[in-house]
Amino acid sequence: MVEDNGNYVGMFTKTDWMTLVLKGECDPKSIKVSTIMTDLKHTIDTNETISEASAIIEKNKIRHLPVKENGKIAGMFSVKDLEKYYLELHKKTDF
Repeated sequence: MVEDNGNYVGMFTKTDWMTLVLKGECDPKSIKVSTIMTDLKHTIDTNETISEASAIIEKNKIRHLPVKENGKIAGMFSVKDLEKYYLELHKKTDF
């Protein structure tokens, strides 16, 4: 998470790193995180469902979704969280 004056403004992710720095598109010694971070365009509230989170992730082709509680970032929901949830759900379901 990238913070500016007490407000979260973006995320610096592995994907940001891989697509720009490791491809040689920028110099990691001089580039600022704010230049290549992912903006916080999408968030979800703690009272929304996993289905809603999944839909936001799929629609926007993102891997991480910041979770807000009372207007502040409380955590991060990821594709890995979705995978874990559905694997556990599958284990509990008798096919």
